[in-house]
Amino acid sequence: MRNDQRIFNKDFILLFIVNFVSHAGLQMFASIMSKYAASLGFPNALLGLVVSAYAFMIFATSLFSGSFIDRANKKGLLLFAMFAQPLAVLGYAFLASNMYILILLRLFHGFCAGLISIVTMAMVAFVLPIKKMGLGMGIYGLGQTIAMAVGPSVGITLVERIGFRNMFLISFVVVALAAVLTLFVVPVPTVKTTPKKLAFRDLVLVDTIPISLLGFLNNTAYASLTAYIVLHADQQRISNISLFYTVYAIVLLASRPLIGRISDRLPLKIIIYPTSLLILAAMLLCAYATSLWMFLLAAVLMAIGIGGSQPAIQATSIREAPPEKRGAASATFMMGQSLGFIVGPMGGGYIASKIGFNNMFAVMAGTAVLSILLMSLIEIQQRKKSAKQAL
Repeated sequence: MRNDQRIFNKDFILLFIVNFVSHAGLQMFASIMSKYAASLGFPNALLGLVVSAYAFMIFATSLFSGSFIDRANKKGLLLFAMFAQPLAVLGYAFLASNMYILILLRLFHGFCAGLISIVTMAMVAFVLPIKKMGLGMGIYGLGQTIAMAVGPSVGITLVERIGFRNMFLISFVVVALAAVLTLFVVPVPTVKTTPKKLAFRDLVLVDTIPISLLGFLNNTAYASLTAYIVLHADQQRISNISLFYTVYAIVLLASRPLIGRISDRLPLKIIIYPTSLLILAAMLLCAYATSLWMFLLAAVLMAIGIGGSQPAIQATSIREAPPEKRGAASATFMMGQSLGFIVGPMGGGYIASKIGFNNMFAVMAGTAVLSILLMSLIEIQQRKKSAKQAL
């Protein structure tokens, strides 16, 4: 497969589409699932559970399936997950009659999505030319960025125009078509290894936990916002809230390459302090927004804050790890990301049930303050470490 020196070979394009559709589903459903649960009579305190159940299964699947997937038939696993995913989406339309069924569907869907994400990443490494691996992986990851940018807007717009059930049916057709495309992906070789006992050090790199916590705090704020902004805007009688995601998408895609180049040349602290302030301002704007333009300004600030900080955090966590531990460093970063999407909606839903959505956004803005404090502690620790090495 690697004899083809093009990045955009048939298998790469198919895997890119599969990955994009899977992540678009995550983002599209995350933006409307709390509203859907509320329409079924869920109390506010449990709305976050519906959103976070999906992210929890992605986290669990990512944590425990890595070594198994190396030895398994990757195309077989991908086909299973891709053809199971449409069943979950169809279940949202016809089976989600109560809280327990909906949560089970979310868990099942999250398991499929987690498996798809891991398997496609492993398969992409085989279909890219070795000399263009870095560039190819960057292009592949762009699919997730685009999905995060456009998915929520599409989900909200479809629900507003055609209702929940029809939106789920359209999504079912899209993911089913993506599953059919998977049939044409060429199988990749399995890796024959001796099974070994699972150890904590193989899953988590302790030295990168503080850096990964920065990503966790950012995603906690972002996930709490995206999970409930539609309900919050409804309560404020503000229409066209889908424009929030449109603006977010445009700013994110326009600013991320420039900010990425700048962040490569600057220490992490120079990135974290201003981006955390931007995230803080975005959350407070959403908390007290009384018109659409305030939400759109928040979208601009959030896009620059998240788009500027997350790549820098990821690069730092991997760059500072020894070469033989960069896999564990990457996994640790991803765990922080996933946990943010679990804690944000669940914590936000509970807080909102007590003090309302506007005050909840204000409270969750505190995660940006915690990021600044954590960065300060990391900086102090690094100074102490440097001083010891200088002696």
